Amino acid sequence: AGDEAWYQSTDRYDYADAVVIVQTDLHREAAGKPYRVMGLHAQVLTPEEAEDRLYPTVEGKGPLHWMVVLAGAASILTCVAGIVGAVFRKGVRGRWLWVLACLLGVGQFTFDWSTGFMNFHPIGVEILGAAYARGPSPTDPWIITLGFPLGALLFFAKRDVHRAWAVSWRRSQEGAR
Repeated sequence: AGDEAWYQSTDRYDYADAVVIVQTDLHREAAGKPYRVMGLHAQVLTPEEAEDRLYPTVEGKGPLHWMVVLAGAASILTCVAGIVGAVFRKGVRGRWLWVLACLLGVGQFTFDWSTGFMNFHPIGVEILGAAYARGPSPTDPWIITLGFPLGALLFFAKRDVHRAWAVSWRRSQEGAR
């Protein structure tokens, strides 16, 4: 049963007032057998929609788009700061576990840049807390995915609790003298 093959072809046809994206899915069960069309999908877009899907634009985007971008930047910076703190701070117990925890963002908030559609999955992990990507088709939208930098925030909270405890302990020792 070797030589099974799947092929997918995506073609773009540009016209004056429309862009047509055609995706064809072909399957061959074995060598020497003919290919069968398993899927044929056509999508008609305006030239502006096609351009917006190919290249994320900032024109016509509202405050929500910018809040998502800022939240993504904040998540990445928090994760990186946590990693740097865990690696270079003296006296950190379980250093590499903290680095791993700071590397990941938990939960997945997804945002479609073109339409503004939002979705949340509580069970999910993002490396460095944020990402952006799009699917394999030229018509797939750009998606921004955010994760909550829980590990990094716990690292900072743990550090601050220990710092406050140390200051409190030193003051109590000075008062006892």
